[in-house]
Formats: sequence, C-alpha cells, structure tokens
Amino acid sequence: MLNCLVVGLGGFLGAICRYLCSMFPLNSYGFPINTFIINFIGSLLIGCFSYMSIHIFNLDLRINLFLTVGFCGGFTTFSTFSLETIKLLEHGKILQGITYIILSIAVCLIAVLLGRYLCKIILS
Repeated sequence: MLNCLVVGLGGFLGAICRYLCSMFPLNSYGFPINTFIINFIGSLLIGCFSYMSIHIFNLDLRINLFLTVGFCGGFTTFSTFSLETIKLLEHGKILQGITYIILSIAVCLIAVLLGRYLCKIILS
C-alpha cells in the first residue's frame, strides 16, 4: 500500500509539472511542441533516474518508484500525444501528424539513452 502512495505522490507532482510546462506560450505553428518537449524531458529524466538507481545510488525501491513510475509517468503523456496526433490527422495535417509520430518516438527513445549516457559520464 505504501508503494501505491509513493507512486501517487510522484504522479501528482509530475502531473502538476506537466501542466505548468504546457502553459509556456511557444509559437509552434500548429505543431504540439509543448507535449513533444515534455515527453523529451521526461524520457531524458527516466533515463537518468534508471541509470542512477542501478549503477550509482542503488536507490530504495520506493524512491525509484516515486521517480520513474510516479513522477515521470505523471509528467509524460502518451494519451495527449495520441489525441494531438489524431487531431492533426483529422484536420488534414497528414505530414505534420506523421512527423510528430516519428519524431516523438525516435527522439524520446534517444532521450532515454542520452539520459543514461549523461549520468554515466557525469556520475562515474
């Protein structure tokens, strides 16, 4: 039960941070740049947290749950990405929709690897 509370608290804080980041007025010309940046940052963070929890600090399970499942899970948003993609496609912005899909997946996967790599270099 305590694990659920830890994940919930992390998710609460992550969701608040996501909301605040989504409020930044970025000129994106119809491209959902805020969600893209949020998902990039979240992927970078989860890469860092996962590396640190195993290789550096040997973090307690609850701290790891708070940071990865809770905070990063609450901060990033696959459902918003999916909705924004559908809206782009429905409005006939096929190229933007496909670009958003490809960039989001590729960049976020690279961000996880980058986060792990940066933590390895900085903390080793």
